[in-house]
Amino acid sequence: MKGFSLNWTQVNNKCSSLLNASTGFFKYPNGTTNYPSNANCSWIITTAPKTSINFFISMLDTEKDFDFLYIRDGNNSQSPLLLSLSGNQALPPMFSSSNKLFLQFSSDQSTSLTGFTFHWQQVERNKTVQITRLYTAPFGMGQFWDFNSSIPDLGVYGFENTIRSICLTGIWIYYENIDFNKIPGQVFWMPGFKSCTNLPRNFQNSKFSSVRFAGSPTNINSDSWTLYDGASFTRNSLYGTQDSGDLGELDLKVSSVILTGTSPWSFYSGKGWNGRGACVFPTQYYTLENGERFNFRLIPRITAMNIPDNAVRSIKKGCPSLLPSAHSHPFLVIHPPSILPSLLQPPLAPSQPYPASLLHPHYRTHHFNHPLSHHHLGDHFHH
Repeated sequence: MKGFSLNWTQVNNKCSSLLNASTGFFKYPNGTTNYPSNANCSWIITTAPKTSINFFISMLDTEKDFDFLYIRDGNNSQSPLLLSLSGNQALPPMFSSSNKLFLQFSSDQSTSLTGFTFHWQQVERNKTVQITRLYTAPFGMGQFWDFNSSIPDLGVYGFENTIRSICLTGIWIYYENIDFNKIPGQVFWMPGFKSCTNLPRNFQNSKFSSVRFAGSPTNINSDSWTLYDGASFTRNSLYGTQDSGDLGELDLKVSSVILTGTSPWSFYSGKGWNGRGACVFPTQYYTLENGERFNFRLIPRITAMNIPDNAVRSIKKGCPSLLPSAHSHPFLVIHPPSILPSLLQPPLAPSQPYPASLLHPHYRTHHFNHPLSHHHLGDHFHH
């Protein structure tokens, strides 16, 4: 799963605590005992000012409909309710809108179970984090979940084969089968900023079983590359923000690519940036509310870049300095000792929406009036 790489630190897990830490986790109750009857516990988590809290629950085991964990967006029992959880389920990573969370757990006088494990980390508030909201009905209606991480099996959250419309910020890819279509199936992708659409009709009638994003989880406009060993961004992936002289498990397996940011990247047929090369620019963009551009490049088949399938072995940021014409062409294929430039489609005008013709062939745009069109997706998590 793509996301954050952290060393989680276990903190005080006693009933009711003030937890002031940038990252951590706690299990309630600790050890092998079950939680007591008639429990009434609360925890206040506070991170640094001007940050939000990214949190998830790796285990929840309570008496369904009788023992509850409440999570509120603030520091007291009157703060807005984010989630009310009961039973046995996992919770995908989610965000708070502030640097405080209030957790409250209550149990009745009967059955006691093993409780829950809660994880959190602080993140800088950023209006361009990756986020998608999945709805069970067209036009942003019905039940929904917010996701900010890659999910290989939506069935874990009871959302498999139920999605009819979506909202998103960033670049998100939706798959018919689990594990990002390791078994071949339909795939749908979409870049955007606070963008919403109904899923294509033929995709709605099929299973929708996994979802993931491309690029940085916390800044959609960071310079990055994501490589896939299947066409149309399927199967296994490798993400990076720096030069890589050896692609490891994706060596000689790259079939599709997504770039984000403003920097071009050079792809080589040999390890250590040797052999034939191609320099690819992120020539597509989406204009954000503040006038800045969200830059990217979607390459569902690497052969469209005149790069052979399953031939890439290393990648380097920028274009070779020995090629003075590299900055005058959106794309260059390098066949030493000669250079064969090939112009690609120019960027979109800032006033244009991202056209359906450049997305998946089955994509159709539906603009529906939705409250998220006026708010940052990452600031609102209600189930």
